[in-house]
Amino acid sequence: MYKKRYKRSLDNIGKRKYKFDICLEKNIYKYLWCSHMKNNKVKIDKKFKYSSYLSWKKYVYDKYIDYSINDKIEFSRYLNQRIRNIVPEHEAQSIVLPILMSIFLTWIFSKIVELDYSMIVVKREVILVFVLFFGIFIITYIITKETILPLFEDNIEKSLLEDYKEIIDEMIKNDS
Repeated sequence: MYKKRYKRSLDNIGKRKYKFDICLEKNIYKYLWCSHMKNNKVKIDKKFKYSSYLSWKKYVYDKYIDYSINDKIEFSRYLNQRIRNIVPEHEAQSIVLPILMSIFLTWIFSKIVELDYSMIVVKREVILVFVLFFGIFIITYIITKETILPLFEDNIEKSLLEDYKEIIDEMIKNDS
């Protein structure tokens, strides 16, 4: 019986074939561009703390200098595929989020309109409207925070992959 030793995923292919650990590389890249580190427990080894793009570029160049031109071409295609995989996630979020927000806000406003104003004292009415609008504001803030911040995280990953691909393509061009 055939057993899979490795889970077939882009992450594992990158680690196994190209020594490309996306998590480590993303943390190095974030440090380089002084980006917010999501998990403060993540520590980067001092040798990976680059202060300029050129020093980081040299790190990437040195890491792949011994690869054959065919391996570099394959690695470039691998990076290209990772970049392509990021785009559909953004498109799905940009379509689904506004629909969900509009459904939620429509429901809240319909509940406000359905209130029977003749039975409610003015004080209660004002408090209820204030609480509802405050609740809408809090919920909108939480939803926006949870959806917008991951988009920036993906943007960092996309930038990393594009910069990596640019360096690898430059190496391919120099080898030809």
